Amino acid sequence: MDENKLVKILSSDSATPEETNTPFSNLINKFHTIKISALERELAGIDLINEKGLIDSPYFTQYFGKTKTNYGTGIIVERIDNFYFHDSKTVYDYLCKHKTITNPNLKAALKSYFNFLIANKIYCAGGAPENIAIIKTNENKLGVKAFDVKIYPPKNIWARIQGVSKSLRRIKKQYSLIIETDWNTQPYFIKQSK
Repeated sequence: MDENKLVKILSSDSATPEETNTPFSNLINKFHTIKISALERELAGIDLINEKGLIDSPYFTQYFGKTKTNYGTGIIVERIDNFYFHDSKTVYDYLCKHKTITNPNLKAALKSYFNFLIANKIYCAGGAPENIAIIKTNENKLGVKAFDVKIYPPKNIWARIQGVSKSLRRIKKQYSLIIETDWNTQPYFIKQSK
């Protein structure tokens, strides 16, 4: 295997049924729940990005196909090793250490990334701080790259109706939480750094 690639193993049998609190939603869930595994969600996210013609975007790790392993099906993706900060490989790591986004270049890169997700209606787990790597671009500038593109799955009829708009609201909320929250005042959201 090429040293610039890695195999990402995703559980193919662990589905996550949606939980809701209203009797009507529970009734719908009971009869119309679709179980979607992590592997299926990741592949659906890759398909979504591909359908939009954005598969070669610098904001996502490159995808090279599927492979069989002794642990199950895996996907072959670009290996990220060009991290900008040695002590903070992801936005989550950065927030654990600094409690707020203080670096103006990182703020600008995140704003550009989230605007890209929203403009292209890409609703994936790539909006979570633990799924965004802080990288050094080819021009030696700070950039960001998502390495987890699992879609937020529409698991039932109601979610299918609201799916995209609800997921895009989630992406906007994640951006606000990352950029605008002072993590010094919100210690329960993030682990204490050592």
